[in-house]
Amino acid sequence: QNAVVAPAQNVVEGVTPSTAEASTADAELKSAKPPSLPDELQAAIREALSEPDEFRRLRLIQRLARTVSLSELGSLFPVIQRTLPGSLRAEFLEAVLLRLAATNPESAMAFAQTITDVSAREQVVISLLRAWARKDVNAALAWAQQLPAGSLREQALAGIAATVSRDRGICTSACASAAGGAPISVTGP
Repeated sequence: QNAVVAPAQNVVEGVTPSTAEASTADAELKSAKPPSLPDELQAAIREALSEPDEFRRLRLIQRLARTVSLSELGSLFPVIQRTLPGSLRAEFLEAVLLRLAATNPESAMAFAQTITDVSAREQVVISLLRAWARKDVNAALAWAQQLPAGSLREQALAGIAATVSRDRGICTSACASAAGGAPISVTGP
């Protein structure tokens, strides 16, 4: 269950799939060479791509992400990245990787690091680290501290601090120190 094969690449950010993107994705689904998507998954993607309502389309993609077998993620990851357009791809990847992070955060982070679109990768990495911090703040901090100095590392550490603050009422001294400041207290919900 925790075994995951090498992650794939080529996430491209977009707002919503255009008709051209949906047509291209549909054509790729129909002509996919091995590895390809199972028929049921192809049908679910077609259904999501044909949904005109953006909110419903997003919900279909999120539902789809909950059904993908994590043991098949390594083989499906490249096909999904070629098939799903723009923001739907990013939403799908985040939802699937959050599921994987629940049992194997290191593998989820390895997959996330291969997302080539910087904005999508940073969004997913921060989401994964926040989820990881709820279970093991020290491991999440250790992983985040290994990121190169810069904006992503700062955002990741701040995200962990905010998560721990919200979940525990205050930030631990290790978390606050990693985030570069004094202990953080939370006011409000």
